[in-house]
Amino acid sequence: HKMDDGLDFSFPDVLLQPAKCLVALTGLDVRNNAVHRAIWDLFKGARRGDRKPVAYEQVTADHLYPKKTKAVASEDPLLPSPSGILKLGWIKKHTKEIPAVVVFFFDLDWSHPQWEEKVTECASKVQVIRSSLEGHATELCVALIQSVRPNPTGPDQQTADQANHLCIACN
Repeated sequence: HKMDDGLDFSFPDVLLQPAKCLVALTGLDVRNNAVHRAIWDLFKGARRGDRKPVAYEQVTADHLYPKKTKAVASEDPLLPSPSGILKLGWIKKHTKEIPAVVVFFFDLDWSHPQWEEKVTECASKVQVIRSSLEGHATELCVALIQSVRPNPTGPDQQTADQANHLCIACN
């Protein structure tokens, strides 16, 4: 774009494209597990025009996100705070690097013979993810991948108790 004074001016690429909410998916072994591959393919192919713009990214549970930085106050009390002014890399950081949501997929059937060990493993991985997101307002979801079909009439009391136990362990 040419401005009236003859200077060349162009918008950064990040401002020329619609912003997409970043959702990180972790816990999927798409190379070695066909079910995990199918889940990933569903997310990647689920973008139709009538849906909100979302970018899905596959990451490891120990993925390192940018650390939250503290705002630096102005030395001059007469200068107004730069509140509401976005730094140069803010949009890129919040649409490409720091997810709004992390979905952690974990293989666990309600009838798994080593239920307690699997709950401990899941909770441990959730803690690793939480630690890597420390300081950010990212939401974390745990999605269980189950090979056994659930009870069609709804969860029984044992399943409800197991779900509650898993939630407490991961919290």
